[in-house]
Amino acid sequence: MVLTSWQEIAAYLHRGIRTVQRWEVTLRMPVHRDGSNPRGPVKAFKHELDAWMANVAKARRAREGISKTPVVLNTWKEIAGHMHRGVRTVQRWEATLGMPVRRLGTTPRAPIVAFQHELDGWMSGFGSTPPRGTAPPPTSQRPLSKAGTSLNAEQVDFRVNLNAEDSALLRKGGAGITITVLPGG
Repeated sequence: MVLTSWQEIAAYLHRGIRTVQRWEVTLRMPVHRDGSNPRGPVKAFKHELDAWMANVAKARRAREGISKTPVVLNTWKEIAGHMHRGVRTVQRWEATLGMPVRRLGTTPRAPIVAFQHELDGWMSGFGSTPPRGTAPPPTSQRPLSKAGTSLNAEQVDFRVNLNAEDSALLRKGGAGITITVLPGG
């Protein structure tokens, strides 16, 4: 099949237009032009691009000393299955703990790619126990109030450690004291 524009080539390779244009120049990506105009319309054949990508990957592995083809995981479900966890757990690890996942775009819903050997190396950095969630443990207590609302002393029973200045203000009627209740204890 023939791709007839930079947009189609970029979409096929899951890269940006500027990236594939740079690859044409720096990595000799197989792109054909009609006529002698170096800025004229382009076309590329999918089978040529596939073979070129395989050769570039093979050359990179040889240059970096990687002996075998890395296993690529292309979906959150594949990553979660490899790590024996749920999809939402591995998504949280990517967001909060820096799990090595590459996004093939700039949007949060862009396609993702992860290499199995990178995930295994990342997990081994945590020892024999995989990292657990970073969310605070659930509590049975309900919040005292919503943000931006006030509480009277009659509404809540609490203890506060005050410094001398705040204690003096409280004895004068409490004007100027704000108590902020933060989540998590």
